[in-house]
Amino acid sequence: MDYASHFLVGLALAMDSVAVSLVGGLAARRHNHAIWAAALRFALTFGLFQGGMAVAGYFAGGLFAGWLEAVDHWVAFGLLLFIGGHMIFGALGNDNDEKPPVGFKGLLV
Repeated sequence: MDYASHFLVGLALAMDSVAVSLVGGLAARRHNHAIWAAALRFALTFGLFQGGMAVAGYFAGGLFAGWLEAVDHWVAFGLLLFIGGHMIFGALGNDNDEKPPVGFKGLLV
């Protein structure tokens, strides 16, 4: 991959984090949580996990590249199917009274 591709992947990950953090901040304000504490928790959690996952993926990709090339499209399909199905079932449910995941345990999940 060239530098433009890396930049675009990083931008997509950043936009995902912005969207989740925006909703988390709105939910924290609605439930009278400390906004700055929630913002710091979101920033540290996303920063550590996205940085750590990039490093772990780099090394795991080097170890399993030969095996993974044969099934990578099925792994991506399965992950997207699971995430999409979870989002659909979550949207169909009535979870309006759910507390926001502004705590550390909620962010880890």
